[in-house]
Amino acid sequence: MERKRYDLNFKKMVVAKGKEIGNMTAVVRQHELDPKMVLRWEATGAQRS
Repeated sequence: MERKRYDLNFKKMVVAKGKEIGNMTAVVRQHELDPKMVLRWEATGAQRS
């Protein structure tokens, strides 16, 4: 099974949306993503692709 890859713009959008509404969990659930992955994006500034 191949790992899903997300582009930098999507990562930045998800992190920004979570910060904007103040609830990262809601954004993670909305996009059906792994919470740990999104928190890692936030910690690294969504610099990885």
